[in-house]
Amino acid sequence: MKINKNCYIKAGIFKDGKAEDSFTEHTIIYHHAIGKKVKYIQPYSSRYSGGGDGALIDGLRGNSSHRDGGWQGYLGNDMEVLIDLGKVQPVRSVAITFLQNNASWIFLPDSVIFSLSQNCKRFYSINEVGNTITKKTDRPIIQEFSQIFPDTPVRFIKVRAKNAGVCPSWHEGAGQACWLFADEIVVY
Repeated sequence: MKINKNCYIKAGIFKDGKAEDSFTEHTIIYHHAIGKKVKYIQPYSSRYSGGGDGALIDGLRGNSSHRDGGWQGYLGNDMEVLIDLGKVQPVRSVAITFLQNNASWIFLPDSVIFSLSQNCKRFYSINEVGNTITKKTDRPIIQEFSQIFPDTPVRFIKVRAKNAGVCPSWHEGAGQACWLFADEIVVY
C-alpha cells in the first residue's frame, strides 16, 4: 500500500483469526519532506539513531519513551540538518518535535532556528523560536517548535536546534553533557 496522506495504522499478528499479541499503532504524518535527502551538518549519536539518516523525515513521531527507537539523540552538541526538497516549491510552515526527560539527562533545545533557501547558497533565517518550557519537569514532555509564514518558494530547509550543552547546576549530572532528542521535521 502506498501512503500519500496522513493516516493511522494499526497492525498485529494473527493466528487462526485471533490476535497473538498486542497491536502496534502509528500515525503517519505525510508532508513535503517525506523521503527527501537529508544532510547532517552535526552528526547524531549512534546510540540513539532513531533509525538512521531518514528518521527525521519518515512520517513517524517518537513517543514519550526515549527508548522507543524513534528519537535521534545528540550528546552535548547541536542538531543541524539540511533538507533538500528536490525542487523549488511553496512552503508555509516548518515544525520539529523534541523530547525532554531530565531524569535521563535529556533536555529541550534552548532554541530552534529555521532557515530557507532556493539555491543552497543564500539562506534566510525565518525565525529563531526560543524554548519556554522549564528544565525542571518531573515527567517526559514532547514539545513542538514551529514557524508558520506566507507561502514561500523553497527548495532547501535548514533546521538548527541549540543543545543546552550541559546539565544545569541543580541536576544530578550538573556540568556533564546533556542529550538533545529530536524527531520528525514536518514541512507543509
